[in-house]
Amino acid sequence: MKQALIILILATVSAISVSAQKGLNVENVFSEKYATQPNAVATFISGDKVADSDLSLYRSLSLSCDTTTASEIEHLVLSDGTKATYKEVSYREGHLRYGFFVMPTQSGTSPNRYIFFVGKPTENDKSKTKIVVIYMQGSASTKQIKKMIQ
Repeated sequence: MKQALIILILATVSAISVSAQKGLNVENVFSEKYATQPNAVATFISGDKVADSDLSLYRSLSLSCDTTTASEIEHLVLSDGTKATYKEVSYREGHLRYGFFVMPTQSGTSPNRYIFFVGKPTENDKSKTKIVVIYMQGSASTKQIKKMIQ
């Protein structure tokens, strides 16, 4: 019985955490389509592991990919960026190279939501792009988040 209760609690916490970026296009960045590619590094951290940073959820994806995949991910991030309450962006050669977006809070919740994006051609193969996308949620201020990602 005790083991079943623990499993139920873990499943509930996991479901709440996964639904955190619901309503955002960036949710798709962390899907199997991108996160399971051979050269992808996906990270998911929640709970006590990020609480010291005033976060309740941290997700990241680092991926070296072809330009088509890079454009797909860039489009997902920029689609969310249109709804951002604050943004810092930098473009080069018509592509997003840096983006920091503060997203509106979800109705009925108070956590702040942040999307961070970096994309640049790889040095040894210009047909590939190195992408990093980070989604963070919690009570951390914009100033705290900027300090973390620098």
